[in-house]
Amino acid sequence: MKYKAVSYILLLFILCLSLDAKEIDSLIFKHADVLEGELINGYLVTVLTGNVILLTDSGKVTCDKAIWKRGQDAKLYGHVRIDDVKYMLTADSAFYDILGNEALAFGEQVELWSYKDSLYAVGTHAYYNKGKEFFYMKNRPVFYVNYPDSSRMIEVIADELQYDAMNKKTEAVGDVIITSKQMSSKSGCAMMNLETNNLDLFDNPTAKKDESEISGKLIAITFDNKVISKIDVVDSAHAEINQLVDSNNSLVDKSILSGDRIIFNFYSGLLNGIKCYGQAYSWYYPAQRGSEFNENSISGDTIKFAIIDERITTIQVEGGAVGSYQSGKNKIEQVLPDSLSQDSVVAQKIVSQIDTVDYRSSHIEYDLIDSMIIMKKNSWVKSGTVSLSAYDIQFDTEARIVKAFSADEVNIEDTTSEDYSLGLQPNTIPVVLRDKDEEVYGDFLEYSIDSEKGRIVQSKSNYDDGYYYGNKLFREQEDVFYVLDGHYTTCDADEPHFQFRSKNMKLIENDKLIARPVVFYIERIPIFILPYYVFPLKRGRHSGLLPFGFGKFQRGDRYVNNVGYYWAASDYMDMQAAFDYHEQNRTLTFKSRMNFKKLYVFDGYVSGEYARETSYDELVANERERTRWVTRAIYNHTITPTFHIKAYGDFQSDNTYYQDYSNNLDDRLNRETKSKLNFSKRFGKSTAISGELSHTVNLDEESRVDQLPSMGVSLPTIWLFGSGKKNDEGKLEQKWYNKITFRYSPRILNYSNRSTIDSVFITTELDSLGVPINDTTSHRSRREYAKISHNPSLNLPNIKLFKYFQINPSISYSETWFKIYETDQSLLAGINANETYRTYQYNAGASLKTNLYGTIYPNIFGVSGLRHVITPSMSYGYAPDIDRHPLVRSYAGGGA
Repeated sequence: MKYKAVSYILLLFILCLSLDAKEIDSLIFKHADVLEGELINGYLVTVLTGNVILLTDSGKVTCDKAIWKRGQDAKLYGHVRIDDVKYMLTADSAFYDILGNEALAFGEQVELWSYKDSLYAVGTHAYYNKGKEFFYMKNRPVFYVNYPDSSRMIEVIADELQYDAMNKKTEAVGDVIITSKQMSSKSGCAMMNLETNNLDLFDNPTAKKDESEISGKLIAITFDNKVISKIDVVDSAHAEINQLVDSNNSLVDKSILSGDRIIFNFYSGLLNGIKCYGQAYSWYYPAQRGSEFNENSISGDTIKFAIIDERITTIQVEGGAVGSYQSGKNKIEQVLPDSLSQDSVVAQKIVSQIDTVDYRSSHIEYDLIDSMIIMKKNSWVKSGTVSLSAYDIQFDTEARIVKAFSADEVNIEDTTSEDYSLGLQPNTIPVVLRDKDEEVYGDFLEYSIDSEKGRIVQSKSNYDDGYYYGNKLFREQEDVFYVLDGHYTTCDADEPHFQFRSKNMKLIENDKLIARPVVFYIERIPIFILPYYVFPLKRGRHSGLLPFGFGKFQRGDRYVNNVGYYWAASDYMDMQAAFDYHEQNRTLTFKSRMNFKKLYVFDGYVSGEYARETSYDELVANERERTRWVTRAIYNHTITPTFHIKAYGDFQSDNTYYQDYSNNLDDRLNRETKSKLNFSKRFGKSTAISGELSHTVNLDEESRVDQLPSMGVSLPTIWLFGSGKKNDEGKLEQKWYNKITFRYSPRILNYSNRSTIDSVFITTELDSLGVPINDTTSHRSRREYAKISHNPSLNLPNIKLFKYFQINPSISYSETWFKIYETDQSLLAGINANETYRTYQYNAGASLKTNLYGTIYPNIFGVSGLRHVITPSMSYGYAPDIDRHPLVRSYAGGGA
């Protein structure tokens, strides 16, 4: 008892000394209602209870109870509060490591406030290291930046939080939610650098500001003077921007943006610019006003947004820009009820009428304030059947007016003057307006989509087979055009070789072109003048003059072609007749063609050309005349639904006619003329006969081939053992032998070939005019034969053996009969034409196969099972070596 009293006196003495002296463990006892202590393992352990106050080197610690291990640590319980000049920590309990200068705090609400960094954190678990100025919190704490300034404060909620005060870095992990007056965000991870004012969001981050939202794989946010200055969205960037356009918050302009990267720039916390890079796409949906609605979509390499007062003013698209603008109205239509009962009512439905304008260009600028779409460098616009291409195009979406330029726009007030057209020269890309099959070319165009009226400066239009030029072209009505200083030609050259010119032209679409006066020019030389002329422009079948043409003036071989008339005689027949004149050989060619057709019965045409050449032969100083011709016909006739014939014929006087007079490449390259007649007749459902009579002439080799005829017969299939029986349900049931069938389809060919063979001897003779002619000795060589091919087929079914094996037998037989006619070639080949030859061949075989299955279950790498299927097979075939009459088979083009 005496020793215990001495210990208490000693403890009290030591504590009293600590009131005036600083302890080496940086904790100094200040007050406690109850004080107890004892020596444990050489350490003085003090238990302080009631209003405990401990002093530190820069603050104090208060709590309800403390267990203080002098020089080691302190355990604090109940209303723990650590006040320091740099921070404040409150908790239900805490562990303070004196040697490590760190603390662990627990409780329903652990609070940590860093005065220096204006940071405040609330949670249930906290760790703090004073020496490293580092703290860590888990169990979904709340973290505040710029605390307690509510106007600039940022709230961070996450599963775990840590803060490194030395490096000014904060990291939040797990369902991170960040909220401020400027914006809010969600992500899987967030890192904030308070020194560089950067906030990086990872793991499917999204950020929202006002009514707008962005997302991507990484969102990097930069602050300047405590407000946002930049947001950088990297990889799979997506943004949805909603802007209020009225004070009632009822009208919202919506923009959607996506690309590889999006950068948002801010000034004084307000958004003033957006840039989207890499496969950028933008969709703009302006607020719907009344029944009208609009929508615009753009894509390109880069999209830039200019923003004033947080409203998008312009959009610029660069690099392969493609867009589509849709506008329309919602109209309410009444739907009558199905019945007229008293309780029926008239229903209503909304019907949308949509107009679509597609466009593309190298660079597109969309002005939302003035409702303008400006396209620069190789631009194209399409609305309905009308398309427009030019160097630059301007589209007023509100007024629905299009302007197009063939080069960079010039500053000349009078856009209808010739000076304006000259200012756009040289044309970089001409203005081309297409409406269905019509084309209009020019230097400048202005066109109203709603009124379908417009004007073109220095225009050229393509209409059927003709071109129309004009310094100014106006569209007064949908189908009426006025052309000033107009030109008409059928020559498609940039500088026409011939043309009709007129000061005033009126073009009535699908009807006629009225011009007065009319001057005909060849090159730049006027030839004749007419007071007025009417050019027919009707489409489809109608009688009238054919469009003619001139050509090759620069090469000296001048010609005029297709001067003639077309006659639409009836709905079943039409005819045309024309002539060509070539100056070089004074060749006059007459051409005609007749078409005929009766629907579902017959159709075809007959055409022909007759040319008369007159040329001068310098060798004999005399003129020579030559007559040449060509004719072609096609005829198709359905005599009955089961009997059809098709005929084709092509004949010409010599082998170079098309090469001399045709502009058609296929005709010039074709070196054969063919005539043939095809016929087919079906008897019943399964018997048919078809054949062909043909005559082919090779123009270069002077040979011909006749097949008179080539014919085949298709006979019905024979079921040797019946086709099976139907069961009670009406389905056909077959045994294996019911599937054995027999078919027989013979073919016959009667062949004749005649060719001209030249010898090596050359003779020189003079014709009646004394002109030397070199000729070769030649003779006709012929080959003629007939053959009948028999190809019966026996189809055998697959047979299953012992349930697991499948046998597939096969057998085939073919036979050919030959009749060789005596010709020089048969004699040379040594074939006796008095005999009939027969060849044949056959073979048989069978195959056997089965399927083997195996399954293993490895259960590794996510694979639960593997199945193997092996199909072994074995086959046997028998084909005897039969080689009958090989010389005959080779001579007659093969056989059995």
